[in-house]
Amino acid sequence: MGFRKGLGVTEEKLYEDFKKEIDDENPYRERRRYVVLDRETEAPIGELSYGELDTEVGKCRVGIKICEISAQGRGFGKDALLAFMRYLFDRFGLQKIEIDTLKDNVRAEALYRKVGFYEVKTEQNFWQDPDGIWHDLVFMEISRSEFFSAHSTSLLEAQS
Repeated sequence: MGFRKGLGVTEEKLYEDFKKEIDDENPYRERRRYVVLDRETEAPIGELSYGELDTEVGKCRVGIKICEISAQGRGFGKDALLAFMRYLFDRFGLQKIEIDTLKDNVRAEALYRKVGFYEVKTEQNFWQDPDGIWHDLVFMEISRSEFFSAHSTSLLEAQS
């Protein structure tokens, strides 16, 4: 996650969480995590997730991490996020997707803006990292119509 001391998540806890998710066959569960693969090598390089799925309201919150340093800045995150958003809008009939990032995560915020998310609010001193540093959190969203209006051409090209 880019923090000097990490976030204190153990390998055992990760395996426990993964097993729980893999064993849950409910297609409409509130959250799910996916692995991002390198297009050429098919090696795992990160993850996508959705949470807070609310099919009644038609929204969810997404997250993305490209964990392999050598894969960052090569377009994998943008491609994966666009495909994931299209999948979520279509699969669950969503009307809105939300995302958030720490204000000082400039690369993430730039990616989110590039795919069409816009800021709806910032909460000052939202979270304190393991080193005791406080961070602001930026909340962003995009509607279904805004997404498909901005990306209809690029999505059609990607299908070809």
